[in-house]
Amino acid sequence: MSHKQIVQSDRLNKPTGVFSQAVLVPAGRQLIFISGLVSKDQSGEVVEPGEAGPQTRQILENMTALLAEVGASLDDLVKVTIFVTDIGDFAAINDVRREFFHGDPPASTMVEVAALIDKRLVIEIEAVALVPGSAAG
Repeated sequence: MSHKQIVQSDRLNKPTGVFSQAVLVPAGRQLIFISGLVSKDQSGEVVEPGEAGPQTRQILENMTALLAEVGASLDDLVKVTIFVTDIGDFAAINDVRREFFHGDPPASTMVEVAALIDKRLVIEIEAVALVPGSAAG
């Protein structure tokens, strides 16, 4: 089995966004759990306050850098949870996600929330990724 397996069922409707219905992780593999990331640059400044597309881009760039620390990439993500302050930003967020996710995207959930930690933020993303070449034990 490859390092992750996309699971799709013809008995469910086809995903309309940038996500897979499910992802199977082989037994004995290491996972990295990524805390919710927001659109702050390296100096801690909020990027593009109130703008979903640019904030999504910054988050995915930050996530790329974090995953690289363990030899992983966005292709290794198996699950993302996206928190947004306005579900109406769905299209703008998915447009950016299409730029970053090639091939089989991770399983995904998007939820509208009342607020994030800073009123200038409109999106936060947490994730789980499979560490390539890892084997537990």
